[in-house]
Amino acid sequence: MKLYIFDVEHGGCALLQADTGALMLIDCGHNSHTGWRPSSALPSWNIQAIDLLVVTNYDEDHVSDLVNLRKRVNIGAVLTNKSVSPDLIKDLKSETGMGNGISELCNMLSTYH
Repeated sequence: MKLYIFDVEHGGCALLQADTGALMLIDCGHNSHTGWRPSSALPSWNIQAIDLLVVTNYDEDHVSDLVNLRKRVNIGAVLTNKSVSPDLIKDLKSETGMGNGISELCNMLSTYH
C-alpha cells in the first residue's frame, strides 16, 4: 500500500493506493501558491479514475478542486458523513457562503448516495 500526502495549504488531499491498484482520494483541495491541483496531477500520472473519493469535512479547502477533478477523472464512489444531508450542508453554508467545491459536492451526493 502507498500513501501520498499533498501540500494543499490549509485543506486536505491525499491518495491511497492499495496493493490491488485500487485508488482512494482523501479530499481534493488544491494549493493556490504552487498551482498544484489533483485534477492536473492525477491525469499527468495516467490516473483517469479513482475508486473512492472520501470527503473528511465540508469546508471548501477540502473540496476546492472538485469541479475540475470531476471533469478529468472518473470518480467511482463518494464517502461522506451520511448523517449530514446535502440540504443541511446548504443551510449551514448559506450563513458564510458556499464555494464551488461544496456546491459540486452537494450536487454529487444526490446521485452517488
